[in-house]
Amino acid sequence: MFTRDSFVGKKVTVMGLGLNDGGVGTVRFLSEMGAKEILVTDLKTKEELQVSLEALKDIRGIRYVLGEHREQDFIETDLVIKNPGLSWTNPFIQIAETHNVPVTLDAGIFFDLCKAPIIGVTGTKGKTTTASLIAHLLEENKQRVVRVGISRISVLGELKKVQEGSVVVFELSSWRLSALSRIQKSPLLSVVTNVYPDHQNYYDSMEAYVEDKKNIFRFQSSGAVILNADNAWTQAMAADAPAGVIWFSRATQASSDGFTLVSDRIIEAQSGYHQEIASLAGTSLLGEHNYDNALAAVAAVRTFGMKPTVIQQGLSSFRGVPHRLELVGTRKGVRFYNDSAATIPEAS
Repeated sequence: MFTRDSFVGKKVTVMGLGLNDGGVGTVRFLSEMGAKEILVTDLKTKEELQVSLEALKDIRGIRYVLGEHREQDFIETDLVIKNPGLSWTNPFIQIAETHNVPVTLDAGIFFDLCKAPIIGVTGTKGKTTTASLIAHLLEENKQRVVRVGISRISVLGELKKVQEGSVVVFELSSWRLSALSRIQKSPLLSVVTNVYPDHQNYYDSMEAYVEDKKNIFRFQSSGAVILNADNAWTQAMAADAPAGVIWFSRATQASSDGFTLVSDRIIEAQSGYHQEIASLAGTSLLGEHNYDNALAAVAAVRTFGMKPTVIQQGLSSFRGVPHRLELVGTRKGVRFYNDSAATIPEAS
């Protein structure tokens, strides 16, 4: 288990700086925590990483090994923090573990150090929109929200923003969720939007991919997991949920506890009682998949006791997320949308 003193005077290898903010945030965090030496190694070259290197030019005590990885950097070190997209079977990760050098991800450190409640959101598709909508609704409710891992937002770089009374909304890929199995921690409240075949170049099987997804709720001792009743994989996940399960469905009207859509109205069922929470009419959420995302987000914020009137205000003011059915312009009566986040057939 990491504490804030775990990095003082230590030599840390950061494997995979990358071009997103995750690697930059990790290096800044280590510097602020008093690491003696930070060694950054990446297969990309200095020219390819110029944006990230520029962002770190004010940090002292960094050594760079770029365009290659060297065995000694995974042996002569106190800790390795790997990029989430790198496999645990990577030969350099295995070299570190063979020499009893601990290996972790930014998410593992964050969960150890964060004292605020965490709402974790995962899924093959929809997690960015759902996490963004949850954060937006909580802010409409005047709560102090810290967004983590959503789109390009870093993880460890956001830790210092967490204060007493904060709520963390954390978008978690299957890769980052793999770290939670090592520390046996899950978010207080978890959301799984859906599961479809994806990242099969990383995983040996679909089942292995799903097992990493399950870490978002596997270690809950309290709280709940919000699951999609219309998706076969998430239906099956419920059997392994140790805490409560809250269902959402677009296809079946909720007869027990859960959230469903009747026409454009979100209905909450609880102990046989049905209540209309909000309407999606007139919102910026386009497409049936976004109705799923809205159901999941509303289910999450209702566990925090948010009133229907506030939820309706938040749904009406939410403007969506870039690259997801994003209206970019109209020409001669034809609307043009950027939907470049639709990277698998199901998303398209």
